[in-house]
Amino acid sequence: MASVKTVWRLRAPRDRARSAVVSLRAMSYVRGGGILGQLVSLVRGVDWEVDTIVSGLLWSGDEQDGPWLTSIDSATRDTLASIADAQMRELSARWGRIEELAWGGPPADDEMVPVIEQIAALARRARDAGDNLYCWCCL
Repeated sequence: MASVKTVWRLRAPRDRARSAVVSLRAMSYVRGGGILGQLVSLVRGVDWEVDTIVSGLLWSGDEQDGPWLTSIDSATRDTLASIADAQMRELSARWGRIEELAWGGPPADDEMVPVIEQIAALARRARDAGDNLYCWCCL
């Protein structure tokens, strides 16, 4: 695991003008979707595994240092799209406690709600349009 400042750009390609850019604070990036994968695991109610998100490397500026562009599987897209408003606060509290996000102490229980809202909204737009999600990440 490398210590990085990551900006997740999850894009639905046909909706570029309205694509969400979700900035998460400094965190560790785990190839295979560690941080996002942990959110997906929380939504699914299962333990996080390295392969929770099935992604495919589409492009890499440098294998070790990035940036990387990966595709995200449709099951992950659909899981993120399924997040209901009633789940947001609990997911925010639980996701905010993972090591990669709580490095300076856990955030307030509702601090990650805006991030989850943006991710879920983007996933819904992609799902409804029949598009995929892509993740751009760099060190």
